[in-house]
Amino acid sequence: MVPSLAGGFGRPRLGGMAAGTPVLTSDAPALVEVAGGAALSVPLADLAAGVEQILNDTALRTTLKAAGPLRAADFTWEGAAD
Repeated sequence: MVPSLAGGFGRPRLGGMAAGTPVLTSDAPALVEVAGGAALSVPLADLAAGVEQILNDTALRTTLKAAGPLRAADFTWEGAAD
C-alpha cells in the first residue's frame, strides 16, 4: 500500500508491481495512470476497505500479482532518462 495525497511518478508502486506484490494505491490521477490497471486504486478514505478487498478476494490478488510485473516492465530506466 502506497497512499499519497498527490501523485509523484510512482516508482515505489512500480517496484512492488515488478516484484509481483499486489499493490494498493490512492486514486491520484498520475498514480492511476502509472498503475495502468495493475494496482487497486481507491480514494484515500477507502484505504482500509482496499486492504480488506485485496486480503479477501483471491481472484483480485491473483490478477494484481500477474498484471504487476507486466505493467512494471513498461517502465525502464532508459525510458525514464529519455
